[in-house]
Amino acid sequence: VYVDGDEDRALELVRDAEPGIIFMERAGPSLNGESLARRIRRSHMVSRRAPIIMVTAEATAGAITGARDAGVHEFLRKPFTTGDLFK
Repeated sequence: VYVDGDEDRALELVRDAEPGIIFMERAGPSLNGESLARRIRRSHMVSRRAPIIMVTAEATAGAITGARDAGVHEFLRKPFTTGDLFK
């Protein structure tokens, strides 16, 4: 498990670790989840095809549409349970 709140460093982690699944926040002080998902999808990295699950407390229609358009597979609203995660 790798964690980083900075978009550029997170992109480097994805490149170096080649994860099979990616969980990311929608927003943070130095993170835009939609931008990061788009950068991963448009890259030549092996992980560009890995499923991306975006986690957020703001599950508005606009946020969900933006995430989908950026290449996010699933949207997980906080707070969530273990059962939600397994779905």
